[in-house]
Formats: sequence, C-alpha cells, structure tokens
Amino acid sequence: MPDSELMRLAESLRREQAEYRLSAPPGETEARFEFIGRFEHTAVIWQARLRALGSGRREQFIEIGPAAGERRPLTVGLALDRIDPPAILKTVIMIRNYKRLREGRHAWRA
Repeated sequence: MPDSELMRLAESLRREQAEYRLSAPPGETEARFEFIGRFEHTAVIWQARLRALGSGRREQFIEIGPAAGERRPLTVGLALDRIDPPAILKTVIMIRNYKRLREGRHAWRA
C-alpha cells in the first residue's frame, strides 16, 4: 500500500501526541489547521479554518468544500470573541462527532 498524505499526517500527529496541526500561527479571530476525521464514511484530512464571529453574531456555520485527493476544505464560523487552543480542539471534536456532514454551507442560530 503506498504511503499516503493521510498516513503521514496520522503518524506525525501520533508522534506529537496531538489532535491537530496548525497550518499557520493562529490569529485572534482566525486559525488554520488540519486534522484527520471522517466524511461520508471515509477518512479525510480536514483543511480547517476556524473564524471567531464575535459573541454578538447570531448565525454560525460550517462550510465544506469538494475533496482534493484525501483533503477536504472546511470553514467553521462560531460565536466566539477570539480563537484559542481550547476553541480549536472543541472544533475538531465537534466535526469528528457530527454524523451528518454534507458538502456546502450549513448555518444555524446561536
């Protein structure tokens, strides 16, 4: 079986004992990171962008783009004032636990 991006990321995260890997240093209102999860019963590398929409903002969202190999873009906008490591980890857990993810934008009120 050929070495895949998914396998390399899984091994790297295992060695680092991490749930995700930052793609860039996080800002106060946005973080970019990648993690392994499932989409429609298939393991994928989520290329995630978490946006802090502010606590006064009512509409939160998940937006899932089309796959590019083993990678799939994901943008999550949450009613947060700022991004911190616990917010990133909670987002990873939320996406991993959400069973009915579909491509496109899905919004909900806080």
